[in-house]
Amino acid sequence: MFTNRMSYLRKRPVPSCAGVLVSCGGPGYDRAESLQAIRERYEVANALRLTLPRLLSDQAARATIVRLRNEGWLDWQILVTLVNIAMNWRMKHAGIQIGVGDPRRAIRLAREPETALSPEIPLSEFGDDEVNMYAAIQAVSVARRWDLRGRSAVPGEYAMRDLLVRRYWYAVDDIPHRDLLDCLDDDGNLLSFLDLPPGPDS
Repeated sequence: MFTNRMSYLRKRPVPSCAGVLVSCGGPGYDRAESLQAIRERYEVANALRLTLPRLLSDQAARATIVRLRNEGWLDWQILVTLVNIAMNWRMKHAGIQIGVGDPRRAIRLAREPETALSPEIPLSEFGDDEVNMYAAIQAVSVARRWDLRGRSAVPGEYAMRDLLVRRYWYAVDDIPHRDLLDCLDDDGNLLSFLDLPPGPDS
């Protein structure tokens, strides 16, 4: 199932930190680097091949995703948020502590595709409070790519996100991808976000 619309490259209004026009890129910004990082994030999201269908089939979880989109978060930003929540749960379940042992183990765990033998992540892990917190965290993570550091944000403030939107094309940069809300096949299986069917002009 794939809707042939500009949701490939989702064109939604600038986030609610909004009404703000993007100025020229901030210090250190490189669009090619930004788009490559976004591509890698879509690729990593494919690892949640069992959890994402469950989230999209759950009324409350799907409503959370819709809310984030309505607030201006792009698909890759939502996916990073969900992947980070899942990764945190998988690390705890595997007994991995951040900063302890080989950090490559955590990276392998994040990129390892789920299988029928993978422990099932409770959907309760993706509640609104957790999603909001991890959304803010991933914005800070993106900021670090551009060597940005800021004060500790007040919950819900999203000051770093506002800066990224204004100076680092955070509400604009994206690549052609399958729509997050329409990424399951007829049997409910996750389709690759980047393996797109031919467009009408192909």
